[in-house]
Amino acid sequence: MIGMVRWKGFQSQALDIALQTTNQEVQAGRDKEKQRNREILYDMRGQGYDGAANISGIYNGLQFRLQRRNPKALYVHCQAHSLNLVLVEIKKSSIQFLTFFSLVEKLYASIANSSKRHAALMEIQKAMYPEDRSLEPKKLSDTRWAYRESALRTMRKVISALKQFLEEIVQKYPLDAPEGETLILLQSINFEFLVCPEITTQVFQETAYASNALQQKKFDLAASYRIVDEVLQSLRELRNDEKFQKIFTNTKERAESMAIDLASGIPGQGRRRKMPERYKYSATSATEDQQYQYLDEYYHMRIFYVFLDT
Repeated sequence: MIGMVRWKGFQSQALDIALQTTNQEVQAGRDKEKQRNREILYDMRGQGYDGAANISGIYNGLQFRLQRRNPKALYVHCQAHSLNLVLVEIKKSSIQFLTFFSLVEKLYASIANSSKRHAALMEIQKAMYPEDRSLEPKKLSDTRWAYRESALRTMRKVISALKQFLEEIVQKYPLDAPEGETLILLQSINFEFLVCPEITTQVFQETAYASNALQQKKFDLAASYRIVDEVLQSLRELRNDEKFQKIFTNTKERAESMAIDLASGIPGQGRRRKMPERYKYSATSATEDQQYQYLDEYYHMRIFYVFLDT
């Protein structure tokens, strides 16, 4: 039996030592490792994974095979994964947030797919905020959990520079086809778009803390439930009139600084439309037929509460 020897730091007697390794010694090492794994298995009192069939299957999944050898190793669906599934679905809570998250992805692609545009955006940020570090727009991700919160927080910070960048492109190339797409993106950055990151950033900051904590190795089930309860409590505290008024005021101030006008009327108030089937029994349906007198009331009920309650 020939063992592997690292070439770095190679000495003349190293190969002789490797050649002297016998099959019996290798087998003894394997048996020792197997025994150590058996001890770990029999000491298990719980196991947690995502919902993939090859892992969580009740007949042939990994959790079933481990539990067959150690019945005390109870399977629990991973709390961090469950939280992430909720966050993935929350962006489908309403038409407004579907539009918002889709636009965030398109804005990212518009910059990331061109090194020239990327460099131009960095220069605009340096000119606008000379004392701050320039930030790159980040991609939303359904699997890399921390990316979502980071991407939304970054978009909230760079949106002013991004709007100025899109305006410069449209003014410079008004008739080119790619810049026509840029014009559509620019027109989509309206007051409603500015409201959405003000709401989502606060929610995702709370859940990002929980997601990071739940992925720590030295974390038991009781602590996991405690973390989730703390997040739920934080979201309940966020759901009040004072918090919304602060969000709405911040959005108005940002819109004024970016020369974005408030909506002249209540969006969709003048006409009635058929409720899409997938939203028929969602939180959106409860407020779809309601009429609003003030703009802040509309965003309070149709945007803020719908996102938090979904």
